[in-house]
Amino acid sequence: DPMDEDVLSDFVPHVHIDIFKEGIIKRTIKKFELGYSYKWKRTIFPVRYWMDGSLMGYNARSSIPNCEEFGISKYFITPGMKKDINLYGLWQNSKDIQKNGIITVFEAEKSVLKRDSLKDSSCVALQGHFMSDEHVRVILGLNIKEVVIAMDKDVPLEEVWSMCERFYGIRKVSYIYDQYNVLGPKDSPADAPNKVYEILFEYRRVYDLKCHNKFIKIKNEKNI
Repeated sequence: DPMDEDVLSDFVPHVHIDIFKEGIIKRTIKKFELGYSYKWKRTIFPVRYWMDGSLMGYNARSSIPNCEEFGISKYFITPGMKKDINLYGLWQNSKDIQKNGIITVFEAEKSVLKRDSLKDSSCVALQGHFMSDEHVRVILGLNIKEVVIAMDKDVPLEEVWSMCERFYGIRKVSYIYDQYNVLGPKDSPADAPNKVYEILFEYRRVYDLKCHNKFIKIKNEKNI
């Protein structure tokens, strides 16, 4: 069920300075309705349902340095929010995605926000690295020509291929691969400077028959 919109009135329409330093600008903050809770000391990322924009919940990121050392979770997600039926950022970016004919799928909300701040509104996030059947259905329902998978550096290539496999033979599908080793161990491609990201994006790898056959071989070997 949708969350009451009044809950957002508890937060000020600003973000912690750390988020701003990461390159998320005022225009994007307003577009995605980011906020800050002084009570919880967390930046709030509202999550809107891709189809009608209703408020599903929010993800709240702690602004306390080294919060895990104090037993405080860095992220708090609204309990019961079904991430597997939604793509973060699709409600805000759907028109640009369909206009450009391409969708880039990241893990985290912050990657979508960083790219939007650089005038790239073709991105969505899984809010994790699990791709559900509903995610696939929604993406295939869009008027697009290509799906680009852009997981964080620490996600195994086999897992990236498993996502590509969901679209293989239906849409052109490709993936961003850090062949130049320019990303940190847990970085998202969106964490790279814009020029570096554009190079990674330009030289993204198409998931073709060769990749498909390799993936099937690996999958079969694991089942033996």
